[in-house]
Amino acid sequence: MDVRERAHLEDVIRRYHASTCQMESVPRPSELDDGELEMLGSSCKDYLRFGRLVDAVVSGRLPDERNLLVRQNTPRALLELGFPDLPWVMTRKHVEQVLSPKIFGAVHGHGLTRYSLKRLPELMEWPAAVISSPTRGIVCVLAERDPEGLPLVMPCDPDVTDRSATLRGDVNFVLSVYGSVGLGARLNRASREGRLMALDLEALGSLIPEHELKELARAEAARSSETIERRNEPLRAIASRAPSLLDGGTRNRGEATHEVSPRR
Repeated sequence: MDVRERAHLEDVIRRYHASTCQMESVPRPSELDDGELEMLGSSCKDYLRFGRLVDAVVSGRLPDERNLLVRQNTPRALLELGFPDLPWVMTRKHVEQVLSPKIFGAVHGHGLTRYSLKRLPELMEWPAAVISSPTRGIVCVLAERDPEGLPLVMPCDPDVTDRSATLRGDVNFVLSVYGSVGLGARLNRASREGRLMALDLEALGSLIPEHELKELARAEAARSSETIERRNEPLRAIASRAPSLLDGGTRNRGEATHEVSPRR
């Protein structure tokens, strides 16, 4: 890789972290070999694409008939759980609900900042847990919190048909992103009912109370549950090299619309 290409990828990585207010977590270029830099730069380029769509929704520049392409493929951790390798989309309406302020008694309005939502494609790389919903779809627990400190969850419908003007084909559909109350109890209930598909106990340690984490660990040890910890090690290892800086830088589920229908 020549100097110009390295500089371009370093700039892409820096711009992504700046767009999500994560400048403190940018790795130093000198710590990355060519392969690592190319992998991280390519991922950040995809993440930035979704971020621009979020900005377009906020500014009113996204056409009403468009769904948002969250990411073009399925992360490896989710592939290993049987998710189809399809594009991930989210409706404009659901994005607006995710970004709307929380109002007491209101069903919609999840109060995320645009900077948090822009991180969604990245957070999907290594979910803290994945559970099967008792009613519909799958719920991914993301290793991040909302502005009120609640752990983020992402309900989704794998393998549906997008009939909007975005892709017109088979997709994995993101239903919402919101802060979950009582996540520890929710995970333990899913474990008892056999609906816990995978978990990363280390990541969950910063999301749920210690006593609930221990209960979950004991139950899953007895069941020998498969773990997703380190399944996405290359990207995760690179990300964990923060807090070094780049060259002196500053460090509820929504309903499906008529545009998205389950596959038969």
